[in-house]
Amino acid sequence: MKLTPLYVTRLGLQSLDFSVPTYENLCRVQEAHLANIPFENTSQHGVGLQLPSLDVEATVSKLMEHRRGGFCFELNGLLSYWLEEIGYKVTRVPGTVLFEDGTPKSEEASHLILVVQCIEVTEEGTTKTSLYFVDVGFGEPSLHPLRYDDEFFAKIQVTPEGMKSQIVRDGDFVYLYWEKEGRMIPRLRWSHSASHLSPSPSLSDFQAGLQSVLHPESIFSKKLIVAKLTRDKKYTLAGNRFKVTGPPRFAEFGEPTIEIRHLSSEEEAHEILEEVFGIPKASSAGLTLVKSNIAPSEMWTDL
Repeated sequence: MKLTPLYVTRLGLQSLDFSVPTYENLCRVQEAHLANIPFENTSQHGVGLQLPSLDVEATVSKLMEHRRGGFCFELNGLLSYWLEEIGYKVTRVPGTVLFEDGTPKSEEASHLILVVQCIEVTEEGTTKTSLYFVDVGFGEPSLHPLRYDDEFFAKIQVTPEGMKSQIVRDGDFVYLYWEKEGRMIPRLRWSHSASHLSPSPSLSDFQAGLQSVLHPESIFSKKLIVAKLTRDKKYTLAGNRFKVTGPPRFAEFGEPTIEIRHLSSEEEAHEILEEVFGIPKASSAGLTLVKSNIAPSEMWTDL
């Protein structure tokens, strides 16, 4: 199955030349992905006949045919195969999500990140390769890829929306931080050696991580979350709470604006899913907010 025509249409990237796996193209892909394919867990809240899986054809059907979104194993997983199809070298890496104090949110590595090799043309006209951290399945990742090598470890990297990120290596552990309320907060942790494995693990190797996300006690199972990002705005539906952040999204460009609306019914949620997140009502049939309405109110408030 060729993924290129499907992604090009879904992301509106018909004008891009994918003959060379460049950093510039990777930036366009990541930004378009975050704006067009939402991070969402509606499958765990009544939508569809099947829970998320690592099956590529099922994920293609969900994201492309039914114009839905998904979480990291679906979004980063399928994207990794498309990037390989158009010439990028990709390593799929298991990651651990962290609380703000740096402790793991789960014992299992419940996240999937990508380390992607790009070809860049130097000022002298020669080519070189560089590695980048890519994530389109984390609710609020950076808008563009982050440099991933010793030269850039510990440096603050600012992406176009104003997010300040930092990748720090400590032995074989690598940590992703972002700036929040004036200080750097840990978000993710993974293994440096795992990020350089060749060949890369296949998506099927992440079954344990997927099962941890699908567990009945997982935050994904307890409360609905849908999110999409642009340079200027962040849209979040957490249970019945619809939130728009921006413009701007980050203090780098001024005081962020926030609008919050509480939905009163599933029908309102269907309308938001279609009008804001691009999920047709036919593709969100069966949605229920029952579990979300009894979940702790603080769940997903970080988004």
